[in-house]
Amino acid sequence: MEEKMYCPICYKELELMAACGAAQYFCKECKRVISSKKILTEEEVKKVKKPNS
Repeated sequence: MEEKMYCPICYKELELMAACGAAQYFCKECKRVISSKKILTEEEVKKVKKPNS
């Protein structure tokens, strides 16, 4: 099963676009392509939304 990736700006799930062996992530909410170096995993999103006290 493929891991879900999230936008670092709005924290919405990203759409994976694969073409010619390259993978890019697109955020439908922000209407932009997100660098694979900046995408967040589900675990990282949970940490951002609910920081430890």
